[in-house]
Parts: sequence; structure tokens; C-alpha cells
Amino acid sequence: MKILFFIEGLGSGGKERRLVELIKGLSKDKSNIMELVLIKKDVHYKDIFSANIKIHFSVRKGLKKDPRIFYKFFKVARNFKPDIIHVWGNMPAIYAIPAKVILKIPMVNNQITDAPLKVSNSILSHKLHFPFSDRIISNSRAGLKAYNPPGVKSNFIYNGFDFKRIENLEDNDVIRDRFLIKTKYVVAMVASFSENKDYTTYIRAAIDLLKQNREITFLCVG
Repeated sequence: MKILFFIEGLGSGGKERRLVELIKGLSKDKSNIMELVLIKKDVHYKDIFSANIKIHFSVRKGLKKDPRIFYKFFKVARNFKPDIIHVWGNMPAIYAIPAKVILKIPMVNNQITDAPLKVSNSILSHKLHFPFSDRIISNSRAGLKAYNPPGVKSNFIYNGFDFKRIENLEDNDVIRDRFLIKTKYVVAMVASFSENKDYTTYIRAAIDLLKQNREITFLCVG
């Protein structure tokens, strides 16, 4: 199978890691021929370079929503002739529409990676690209509920985890010494440092608990 992936960039993030892990898994089957289009040059997950995939950098110049990306992606799709276009993110999904329609290539849309209380309904949003998507995938039921895509072509796949990433962890005592942790209990929140992750609630809860029990250390891990 020939698959053309499209994402803004591979900076640090859950969506980006999921794509890299998917590509690494699919690359184990030599019958899968894959190419990847990136709009940004930042690549946090360096193991993508060891995967069996060709990478195209169609970098934006000046404009945040550079219209030239439409043609750049179309040109890659026309030359590669994929069986599937797999988009990750709002703008990649929009940029891929001409290639999907003109070249008649099925498009899988992995744009839903959150579950906001209020979803944008602007013209450059999911309202534009959902009708052109053949399959719409979320990583949660809550995401599908928030964006409300057509149910007949929508589904969710929970995040996976590669346990090889934690095979060689340092000893607990080493970690405690490094962060000067002397308390009996440790509670950690692991998420990117952004408003969407709501560290504020975590910190407020920590303050309340510390009023009752000082034998707890709270960690924020970004």
C-alpha cells in the first residue's frame, strides 16, 4: 500500500508522536511504501529519519496560511500516486482537498486530537474538510462528541504506548536525589505546558492537599 502522510511538523506533541509511531510500525512491512509532507522543518522525533519513508519539506514562507502549499502538496501527491492520503491537523486537511478531489484519492483525517468545550466553526476549520474526508479518526469518544463528525465515517482509536521507551529507567533513589525529593509520596502531572492541559487545576489541588499532608511532593513534567 502507498500512503502519503501530511502534518504541519514533528515538534514535541502527542499527535506528532502518534504519527511517528504509526509510521515506524507500518515500515516493518516492506509492502508499505510511504512518503511524508511537512510544512515546518522542526523535527523533535529524530527516529523518523530511520523509518522507511521519504520526507518532503513544503515550508511556508511569510503567510501563516500560505496558499502555495495547496500546489506543493498536490504536486507530491500527483507524482507519488498514493492509495491513501492520511492528514493530521486542520490546515494539512484543508491543503489536501484539491489533491483528494482532482486525483480521486481516499483521505483519512486524524484532525481530532482534543475535545474542546467550544469548537471553532470558521470557514477554515473542520466544517470545510470533514465533507471531503472518507474516514475521520479521533483518539477519544469525547473528541467525536465535541466535533460531531458524520457518524457513518467516524471512529476512535485510543492512544497506544511503546513500553520499550521505559525499559531502561533510572533507579527511584537516583530520581529522588536529583530533584531533592524527601517526602514519602510523589504525585506527577505529565503534559505539555500549555493552557489546554490545565495545570492551574492541578496546582490548586496540590495546594489544598498540602494543607492537610506535607508528605507529598508534586511534580509538573512538561
